[in-house]
Amino acid sequence: MFGRFVKVVAHAWLVWVVAVGLPLSCSPPEFRFEDTKSCTDGTRSGDETDVDCGGSCPQKCGLGKVCNEDADCAEGGCHSRRCQASHCVDNLPHENETGIDCGGACEPCGPNQPCREDSDCRSETCVGGFCVAASCQDERQNGTETDVDCGGSICPPCQLEQKCSEDRDCVSARCRGGKCDAPGCDDNIRNGKETDVDCGGGTCPQCAYLQRCERNEDCVSGYCLDSMCQAPECSNGQLDEGNGETDVDCGGPECGACAAGLKCALDTDCGSGVCVENICQLPRCNDETLNGKETDVDCGGPACSDCNVEQRCNFQNDCVSRVCAGGRCTAPSCADGVRNGAETDIDCGGEDCGPCAVGRACSEDADCVSELCVSEVCTTPQCTDNMQNGRESDIDCGGDECPKCSPNQRCSSDADCLSSRCDPETKTCLEATCNDAVQNGGEADIDCGVACTKTEGGQVVSAKLCADGKACGSDQDCENGSCNDGLCVPGRCDDGKKNGNETGVDCGGSCGPCGPDAGCNTHADCQSRICSAGKCAPSSCTDEVQNGDESGVDCGGQECPPCAIGRTCRVNEDCETEFCSPNGYCTPESCADEERNGDETDVDCGGSCGPTCGYQQMCSGSGDCISRHCADGRCAAPTCDDGIRNQGESDVDCGGSRPPGPLGARGGWVG
Repeated sequence: MFGRFVKVVAHAWLVWVVAVGLPLSCSPPEFRFEDTKSCTDGTRSGDETDVDCGGSCPQKCGLGKVCNEDADCAEGGCHSRRCQASHCVDNLPHENETGIDCGGACEPCGPNQPCREDSDCRSETCVGGFCVAASCQDERQNGTETDVDCGGSICPPCQLEQKCSEDRDCVSARCRGGKCDAPGCDDNIRNGKETDVDCGGGTCPQCAYLQRCERNEDCVSGYCLDSMCQAPECSNGQLDEGNGETDVDCGGPECGACAAGLKCALDTDCGSGVCVENICQLPRCNDETLNGKETDVDCGGPACSDCNVEQRCNFQNDCVSRVCAGGRCTAPSCADGVRNGAETDIDCGGEDCGPCAVGRACSEDADCVSELCVSEVCTTPQCTDNMQNGRESDIDCGGDECPKCSPNQRCSSDADCLSSRCDPETKTCLEATCNDAVQNGGEADIDCGVACTKTEGGQVVSAKLCADGKACGSDQDCENGSCNDGLCVPGRCDDGKKNGNETGVDCGGSCGPCGPDAGCNTHADCQSRICSAGKCAPSSCTDEVQNGDESGVDCGGQECPPCAIGRTCRVNEDCETEFCSPNGYCTPESCADEERNGDETDVDCGGSCGPTCGYQQMCSGSGDCISRHCADGRCAAPTCDDGIRNQGESDVDCGGSRPPGPLGARGGWVG
């Protein structure tokens, strides 16, 4: 009926094809099915390289995602089948990496690499700042495990309902839908309590002739010998030569193997697999036969030596490598979760594997990431152990834990150096200088401060002090000598500090003159108008300078003797004559009667009235004139080239100051 239906449908399809004019072909038609996978379905499907990204999807993959080529990545490039930033492949350390080109923003690090958190490690296990290898006891799914600490190529098989990828991942040897399933008597797998595939064990049907068994009840024949179900004749207590027995109920093609000491014809008649002179022998580890509890010929089991790579095994202890995977001894590796080969601890140390993390066993410093092996244990590196280890860039310096490195020591970045300067080419720390645009070398601010002062022979030969507004640690750091709340500020004449252009504390320079013993640069810095050897001298009545409360040079005032005729005065007591003229000169009292009398050369001046005649007044000599210059019987105006110390000069024709114009009568300036 079904065949008839198919023919009718086929005929109808042919008629339709002819009717619409489609070409006929004997080849099967090509059908193209549109891929229904989506780039937004939350699963890795189609040609996606990671979930919903890469391949033909418009969405590119982010950093850390799986990729096949650079075009799969949103940024960076595809390296080791992971989208990684460019700094993840430059073989240099970076702040956003924990190891070189791994951890942080890069792909996870392998065993014994530095880490900050579990996600920095492929094993997802960060202990003591270093990634440790995945193991079958770390209570997390990592390595090749299909579930936590089970499945994969190294760990024990998983229990029911745990995740799996294939049958061998499960204790039940049954992986269904990605989970370990309960064993059944119809799954074509030897599992559960079965003694052979889907039979024996008390839960499944009995086993047939020559299937494996553990007891008589496992067999249809009711007879189990040498773990094999036997024919009924093999249990009658007689030597049945007709079925090939070589001894009572053993040997031959149908019965079980004979025990040691019983008769045999062939090696196969014996449980040991060794028949010598028609007698079965005990199994030995050198009989070139797989027998006894050996897992392969003359090796494995509790009695014989360990098996080599590729020989059969049941447990890790059957193997020289201590790695039994898929029933075969495998070569030791640095990721097999076993301490073997030349390793000093599991998967680390020795000449073949990477160094071990802190706390792992070691035999020498080279076995440790920290490069420090103490009492056969890798020890945390210290900044005082006289070794370059941990994150140090040189011996006991650099990194984020140890002191900064000195000039010429190795560095990875500016942060490793005392000078904050790491040469990008030589990768060594540079000297701090006062013109490197970096605050270093004890500078208070960038390239300034007392640290930038250079001395030779106890004398300052150059200095780069900090300007106002720059940071400072003390007054000595500042150009103005004033540091307030960590900043250089302009000096004041009342701040109790020697700063600005002051020569002493709040005196000298642009401030008022200084008292005795204060510093000075010029006479003007001193109240006494005498600067000697960099210090202001005290005023005296013999220093040839008008200072103190003197009214004239070394005379007048409270301390000095009265002034002679012609000397300046303020009050009568300043004068020997006890008369101070209205124009401020010591004279006899007759020198103020507004008449020319006595020996005066002009009205009330000259002669015994002293050098009191002004410009153009009559004189008989220079001693009559205020200008100390008498020319042609008249007092001449003082000049700066008349060879006379006058007009307020501090020395002959130099210093001092006066208003413009000549000195008139009575001492007043004219013009």
